[in-house]
Amino acid sequence: MSESRAPRFSTRWADEPRPNRLALLVEAKKKAGVALHDLTNTNPTKAGLSAAGGLSLPAPAATPSPAPPAPPYEPDPRGLPAAREAVARYYAEVGARVSPENIFLTASTSEAYGFLFKLLTDPGDNILFPAPSYPLFEHLARMESIEARPCPLARRPDGGWAYSAEAILSARNDRTRAVCLVSPNNPTGTTPDGNAWNAVQAACEKEGLPLILDEVFADYAWNGARPVFPRREPAVPVFVLNGLSKVLCAPQLKLAWILLHAPMDMKPPVRERLDLICDTYLSVNEPVQRALPALLPRRKEVQAQVRARLAENRMILRSLPTGGHLRPLPGDGGWSQVIALPDGTDEEDFALRLLDGANVLVQPGYFYDIEEGAHFVVSLLSFPRELAQGLAAAAAILKNG
Repeated sequence: MSESRAPRFSTRWADEPRPNRLALLVEAKKKAGVALHDLTNTNPTKAGLSAAGGLSLPAPAATPSPAPPAPPYEPDPRGLPAAREAVARYYAEVGARVSPENIFLTASTSEAYGFLFKLLTDPGDNILFPAPSYPLFEHLARMESIEARPCPLARRPDGGWAYSAEAILSARNDRTRAVCLVSPNNPTGTTPDGNAWNAVQAACEKEGLPLILDEVFADYAWNGARPVFPRREPAVPVFVLNGLSKVLCAPQLKLAWILLHAPMDMKPPVRERLDLICDTYLSVNEPVQRALPALLPRRKEVQAQVRARLAENRMILRSLPTGGHLRPLPGDGGWSQVIALPDGTDEEDFALRLLDGANVLVQPGYFYDIEEGAHFVVSLLSFPRELAQGLAAAAAILKNG
């Protein structure tokens, strides 16, 4: 019998994934049957929101026996026209004019990123992503053999963050193929104001760089109306990403979309290539597409419950003592809150002590590449009572040293 040999894995996975110390402690606590106060949960179906918890595809209507044959499967690379028209109506309600022919349905925003990476890059290229931001982007880029190149957000005097066109121009190099903005950004909650957006769009147009706008949290602005971008017809392609995971708080329904804005002469070649990519996968199931016109209007009830939860938890954060050990940093929207710790605090040690001593789980700031100080991140979807108790435990640990 020949000797078995380990398979050769892709160099995308040169670093074998290993759990960090916090993950190991969580696993040990769960095995011991300890009930954790999880302040990291951003799964809306586990947040006690009745409107989100009951979402599913409509049950089939009662039919006589034998049932009539199902309609033939006739896939459209961009998605069923009725589903794309429903997405266009969603944008019309928030003040954006969108043509269904410029909408491409995908199974998730992660898949949408993968499609755009295939469209815009070759192996070894890079796309600029905001930093700090969600660590998923690095993994998505690695799977396409490209780099998620950090583009630092500017730190404001109040501790928050802001988008900067100058940072984009400084971060790019000769392998940069696009720029990504996340608005509101996760976890900083950063949204570009009108001036910042115009400056970023102008910088991308000057450099000939397409712009990817991830606006999955756009419906959850903390103050004021939902921002709508782009504000004028761009001179480069702008790809807007969103989906049911956040719009409807229904990650289980697996439907998202890419919305194309571009000059008229650029739209045909972009659509032609995106059609080919989408047609290669045809990943969006037909039942959710057919249900979308009935599902999307339900977002108003769902989002009302989410906004109420966000407001209640932000009120708890505002009640923290001024000048205390915990300082929530300003943002514009989303489901996460960055909290500053006293200078010199070891983020990981703090999170481990909080979990070990009080069974409260938070995420250290370094999970999101937050630099310049010590921080941790909590979910604003947390149950309010658990958030208040967890913050009290965090303050006590810091006070007692």
